Amino acid sequence: MLTMSGRFACAFAARLNPTVGRFLISEQITFDLKKANTMSSVTADAIIAKLEELAEVRAAAEVTRLDYEAKRAEILKAIQAELEALAAEYEPVLASAHERVANLEAEVKSDVMTYGGSVKGSQMHAVYTRGRISWDNKGLDGYAVGHPEILTFRKEGEPSISLRAVK
Repeated sequence: MLTMSGRFACAFAARLNPTVGRFLISEQITFDLKKANTMSSVTADAIIAKLEELAEVRAAAEVTRLDYEAKRAEILKAIQAELEALAAEYEPVLASAHERVANLEAEVKSDVMTYGGSVKGSQMHAVYTRGRISWDNKGLDGYAVGHPEILTFRKEGEPSISLRAVK
């Protein structure tokens, strides 16, 4: 449920300019949240239209990212040899440090698990968290048919929405 009120203007609509491969922000959309709060019917067609626009904007952003990467690679060619020499100098030292960090983390986690409690150093804190408890929801729903009093202990969160690409 939206609780804000007022008007928001969103200047956003990406359109590919075929001559330069860039995107222009050109369309202004005004959205009145007071009206949105009172709207009770949302149609699948309206959602599909927004999904189509979302796909177009994502595609536009991807083309822009690819253009950026190509130009970046072109600029880096001039200093690539220097970067490779620098990497050759530092990579063994960093790899050794990362390996030691991974080994120490594993040892600390194992030791804290054996110790059974959190331990705080001057710069790091190993926090012990007991295992999570989970329940068999399907089994409890079946049990609740015969014992509805158990439903007073049930809490259900708000639904969530994820956006995925169609395959």
